Amino acid sequence: MTVTKKLLVVGLSTPSHLNETLSGVLMGYFTAQQLGDVTLIGSSPTTGTQPTYFTLSTFPWSRLAEYDVIAILGPLTASAPEEAEAKAATATYVRAVTEFVRGGKGCVALHLAAAFFHEAFTQMIGGRFLTHPPIQPFTIQVDDPRHPITQGIPAFTVMDELYVTDHDPAAIHVLLSAAYEGKRCPMAWVKPYGAGRVAYIAPGHDFRTFLHPVFLQLVAQAVRWAGQST
Repeated sequence: MTVTKKLLVVGLSTPSHLNETLSGVLMGYFTAQQLGDVTLIGSSPTTGTQPTYFTLSTFPWSRLAEYDVIAILGPLTASAPEEAEAKAATATYVRAVTEFVRGGKGCVALHLAAAFFHEAFTQMIGGRFLTHPPIQPFTIQVDDPRHPITQGIPAFTVMDELYVTDHDPAAIHVLLSAAYEGKRCPMAWVKPYGAGRVAYIAPGHDFRTFLHPVFLQLVAQAVRWAGQST
């Protein structure tokens, strides 16, 4: 018996990252790969009845537990007229997501998600963004080819921002890495969080990476892995 997974994609755009548009690529690929039913949380105001599209403020967070995996492309930053109100709303969303994963669900965090400098969220995904050189081509090597996320994934080259992150090497298991200034920088890792599973994938600035077939395969395999029970 095949169980249909429910996937939630959080694709909030920023001035420099068109995550809502990039999420459309993932949603189409997830559907083609039959990963499950996909819902999007985006940045645009909702119009009319859109059962698979929400914003942070319109998503029914009380029903988050109905989902199996959440894929996060950027910061869970709320917008509100007052700063205190925005901070309170952001804290509510972070608490919902971290409790969701801690309780046994899956999270796949991509690229800009590591630049969301919220302590609880950073602890969940296992690291945070520090810097990156200008967009340039670089090759991503496979550190652990036996992991379910990287099985069948070859070394591949992307034109992207090479993220340098602050992370605890003892808390994460590195799957992919790239060379920068004589060091190996993790490009993908996994870690447990409570009873849940977390995968972080560092590349993903724009369409040049999101349309790369190896990258799409990697994300799909991360979603499958994260959606398994621990």
